[in-house]
Amino acid sequence: SKSSAPPPAPAAGPVEKPAEPTAEDKDIEQCLKNLGDDSAAVREAAVAALAGYGPRVREAVRKTWQEGKGEARWAALQVLGKVGQADDGKDILPLLAESDEVRLFSVLEALSSLKFPGARDQVLPLLGHASPLLRAEAATYLGQIGEKGQDEDRLLPLLEDKFPFVVTSVLAALGRVGTGPTRTALEKKLATTGDLSLAGQIIETLADLKSGESLLSYGAKCPASLRGKWLKALGRSQAPGALEVLAAEMAQGDQGLPWLALAGLGEMGTPESCAALRDVLAGKDEGMAVEAARFLARHRDPKAGPGLQARYGNGNPALRLECVKALGALGEASATDTLVAALKDDDKQVIQAAAEALKSHAWKSEEEIRKARADWFLPRLTLEFEGKGNVTLELFEDEFPNTVANFIRLADEEFFNNQKLYKVDPGVAIWTGDPDGLGSSGPGYTIKREKGPQPLGPGALLMDPEALAWSGSRFLVLLGPGTGLNRDGESFGKVVAGLDLLGKLTAEDRLLSVKVEKKRDHEYLPETSETVSAEETAPTDEKK
Repeated sequence: SKSSAPPPAPAAGPVEKPAEPTAEDKDIEQCLKNLGDDSAAVREAAVAALAGYGPRVREAVRKTWQEGKGEARWAALQVLGKVGQADDGKDILPLLAESDEVRLFSVLEALSSLKFPGARDQVLPLLGHASPLLRAEAATYLGQIGEKGQDEDRLLPLLEDKFPFVVTSVLAALGRVGTGPTRTALEKKLATTGDLSLAGQIIETLADLKSGESLLSYGAKCPASLRGKWLKALGRSQAPGALEVLAAEMAQGDQGLPWLALAGLGEMGTPESCAALRDVLAGKDEGMAVEAARFLARHRDPKAGPGLQARYGNGNPALRLECVKALGALGEASATDTLVAALKDDDKQVIQAAAEALKSHAWKSEEEIRKARADWFLPRLTLEFEGKGNVTLELFEDEFPNTVANFIRLADEEFFNNQKLYKVDPGVAIWTGDPDGLGSSGPGYTIKREKGPQPLGPGALLMDPEALAWSGSRFLVLLGPGTGLNRDGESFGKVVAGLDLLGKLTAEDRLLSVKVEKKRDHEYLPETSETVSAEETAPTDEKK
């Protein structure tokens, strides 16, 4: 029989190119390299930067720690303590045998940050170490992992340590694990010490331990310079009788310390203290009413709603803002009408806070908010790139009214349609908005430069700083931090969707269209100036 030929191999599909690393990926890679730099300052900066990225860098940092050598390994350990998980402590534990004091401190610091409980037996002896740094960090570790009463007897003697920073660490630890013996020791030390700094720390530790009786008995002896700290600690202790002391201090007005007493009242968080805060909210002093509103929101006081709504209608912008924020935090449906009314407030911050409060509650949809106030939201546009997909922009109309008006008008007139990207710098930015596609033309006019508070960064939208004097249409979107542009405060919009797509564009790609998805209910008429040619703005010997 004839042998049949083997079936043809399936055609290979297109090989997908690996995704280009983002600006953050590049920054992380450089920081990991910098962990082994000869300069201590560079290593410290790398540690801080990597810690800021959080758990996403954990695996890369673990690898550097396990495979690195010298300073890189120890710097990576510092980062791992900040971004790792408690289980990482199992791998770090053997390093407690390290003899170098500085490196042993790094090990202890990492174990403390990770709250790894398995090192207790090895750490306890370090309370007696000759190095005060190690004694302090050992106390910190025991406070982080201990339970009430655990190792209290080992920590208390260190209250007599001659190094103040050791005593500070011990007090913080005792604030977590201390019981009756700690209260007794602290009361005695507070009554005898002449060190005001130490006395202040003891007051705070007694508040951590809810030792209200100890704090109340100290009140008559409390120096004037510590009275504010004592009042705040008294509130935090929730001691019986603390409310009366704080109320009496507030009643003295300028003769007392009403603001610090109010802070103590705000620390309590009891039904009785919240009732007192509601009285402050309704009082004549608008500054104190602002603080009362914040505390009531913090404690989610269920009875604060009516008072907050009433105070919103009778307060300055700062007070109205805090009332709106507090009503949003409480989430009561009865506040709907007040929050909708706040969408028509004269203050932009109040309007935004009201919109955010309404959006965060299921009982009010974005569409309903939009009907109530058509201009609280920011304009949005969609950029369509040929064969690649869409990118969504949000424009900061409140800070850049003229720039946004110009951009929206050009989009509505389809000015940007079917344009080339006249410049692409991977990891830095993409440039477009030039009808000739060469970076040398525009709409025939220019617009003035505006400033706002928004920082530069990946996704920031700017008018091309090189063209502002003679082109009113060229713009760029940052792919990186934009530090070399020297144009802080000129970001008039941002990418809210599709930033990864922008990072994959090349100079061969084309912007098909810019479509306005939503805008406020008014005409967008920018102020423009007669165009000036690029040649006229180029530096000459005379101009130099």
